[in-house]
Amino acid sequence: MYLKIVLSCLFILFLQHLAQVIYHMDYHRVVYNHLPGPCRLVPGVEYGSEDMQTLSNGLTFISSGFLFPLLPKSVDMYHEEHNIRGKILLFDFNHPENDPVVLKISEGFDQDTFHPHGISIFEDKQSGRVTLFVVNHPPGFDTIEKFEFIPEENLLQHVKTYIDPAIILVNDVLAIGENSFYFTNYGYFRGYWGHLMEFILGLPFGNIMYFDGNDYKLASDGLLMPNGLALSHDGKTVYAVCSKTEDLKVYRRESNNILEFVQQVPLYSGVDNPTVEPKTGNILIGAHPVLYQAAEHFTYPEVSAPSQVLYLHTNSTNHVTFVTELFSDAGHTLYASTVASMYQKKMLIGTALQKLMYCEVRTL
Repeated sequence: MYLKIVLSCLFILFLQHLAQVIYHMDYHRVVYNHLPGPCRLVPGVEYGSEDMQTLSNGLTFISSGFLFPLLPKSVDMYHEEHNIRGKILLFDFNHPENDPVVLKISEGFDQDTFHPHGISIFEDKQSGRVTLFVVNHPPGFDTIEKFEFIPEENLLQHVKTYIDPAIILVNDVLAIGENSFYFTNYGYFRGYWGHLMEFILGLPFGNIMYFDGNDYKLASDGLLMPNGLALSHDGKTVYAVCSKTEDLKVYRRESNNILEFVQQVPLYSGVDNPTVEPKTGNILIGAHPVLYQAAEHFTYPEVSAPSQVLYLHTNSTNHVTFVTELFSDAGHTLYASTVASMYQKKMLIGTALQKLMYCEVRTL
């Protein structure tokens, strides 16, 4: 009798958890189309614009050639079929009529194993020097690459490769200085089945790490698939999005660079990468509003998936006050948006494996 009761309870709990997983995949959700103003696809970008960051002068660096370890073999085949190479693009918001430029990378850096993912920039206001940190997924392990931008030559001078046991399964990086950064470990398992177990069971194996130029230390842990990171204008606040919990977490940076949690903002969408608008300090997030369609797209990149851009309004203390859906596409034009960046009422929307969109923003 007791065994039957226990087994019945376990079965009920299993069914409840299964229902939650199915609900999380968004089979019930409907996506409508709306634009913030005139939008167009940017020529020359066909195979990804996964992450981006805009400088104070309107120059925007974009990572392209996304190939995450958790993606199935079909995406490897897609890369081979279309001869997709990892690269960093440069787009100028001051001249949006111009196509993005592919930046050259200095000799000696292995571009054949360059699969850029998250990207972050440190801009030295005094010297004007621009340092890029890029998450890279060469075969078998992850690295964070450091480059210096040489604007006269449209060149990225490779400076350093960061490899460490603390760098496990990296999704994004957040530059704090020329030699310091935060980064997210999306989970613990690099294999498909291990990651699937993390997802289904809701195992909080993700974390945010900090590198001070010498040592790696844990800044925040117990996270469910932490994805993109962004920094407030005053440098006091770190924003982190978690794909599994579909929220934005707001952290206060302590003097030792440990992150103190201060706010959770439910977003009810598969949030990916946040950026901070240079003028207002408000936050833009690229998101996947229907997760099962996004999952199918990340298996077969030519299958469409909806896109969404959320605009999060912040106050003087860097807390989020309310959220606006700025852009929505059911998958007709833009497939699986991952990031958006805005400069002077102009916006770019990037995707992991497909095209790049430019919009004029007239609804804010």
